[in-house]
Amino acid sequence: MTGAAADVEQKVTAYAETFLWSYAATVATNFGAVARELESFGKRSRLFPLYGRRIGQDTSLVLLSSDFDFYLFFIDEPSGKFKLWQQVDASDGFDQDWTLSTPGDMRARKVRELLGLAEENVLGLVNVPGTNFVADTAQTMLRDAPLHGSGRANHDGRIAQEQLPALRATFEGTQVRAGYRDAYRSLLAWTESPQTRGIAFEKLWRDVLGHHGWHPKKITIAGEDDDFTAIRNGVHILGEVRWYAKPMTGGKAREFLAKLDPRPATIGLFVSHSGFDDGARAVFRRAVNSKTVVLFGKPEIDEILLAEADPGGLFDERLREVYDYLFEAPPL
Repeated sequence: MTGAAADVEQKVTAYAETFLWSYAATVATNFGAVARELESFGKRSRLFPLYGRRIGQDTSLVLLSSDFDFYLFFIDEPSGKFKLWQQVDASDGFDQDWTLSTPGDMRARKVRELLGLAEENVLGLVNVPGTNFVADTAQTMLRDAPLHGSGRANHDGRIAQEQLPALRATFEGTQVRAGYRDAYRSLLAWTESPQTRGIAFEKLWRDVLGHHGWHPKKITIAGEDDDFTAIRNGVHILGEVRWYAKPMTGGKAREFLAKLDPRPATIGLFVSHSGFDDGARAVFRRAVNSKTVVLFGKPEIDEILLAEADPGGLFDERLREVYDYLFEAPPL
């Protein structure tokens, strides 16, 4: 390495270390609460990618410079402080007109391609266009580093603040669904009476549908006990939830259809952990011209409660199967 190259690497490394120090200090001062909350979501490194980074430990530097431009990349690689420095000129297509007339994202992409950098490995970029920044003195670069670092931190912080409500809602939803998954697994290992398990499963199902915006509620009318009603996309739904040792029979199917008799505009949703026997499916199919019933067995239940599938999507798929049956299968 020539003396000039060593001097450049030394002062650019000092600039980058001061930049990161300023970045971290600004994040801690202006966006500390935001960063801590993002950390609890596991999202801080995505929105504050340079926070807590150390050159030569978990971060390397890649530099491209010209008489009119300066690109310093922070790379997610612990391969030493300075991984690469490449100097270019107008003959390489990096003339002053290109620098001043080309959008920054397009210039950065061209530089990444020239350097062979994968975008996903880039933590951050410092670009100082229109000047030969690398030729400045070490004192000048160190003077500018805190301003550049704090400016990038404030930029990242504003974006983080904007995204925080959506990330918080996503995280809270993930936690809620994890709670449903754990509750379901405890029911799978249930050792108490089947009746109490059935009651708990019914409540869990209402909670799950409520989480997905179905607005379920438990109703009791004279002579009839319904597990829930719900509204989805303007459609009224009457639900039955069962966890028996054996599949639902034709008799249980007819009992549920009787509940739909006074509700001509209502779609039925029958949720049975033990599934449905051929007799029950035949009863529901014979009634499809006048009463619509969607069936959820254990595969659908597992997909919703263990794989966190949207029950609305599965409901739509099964509903289409019910309607298409009229035209795709001969009557029973």
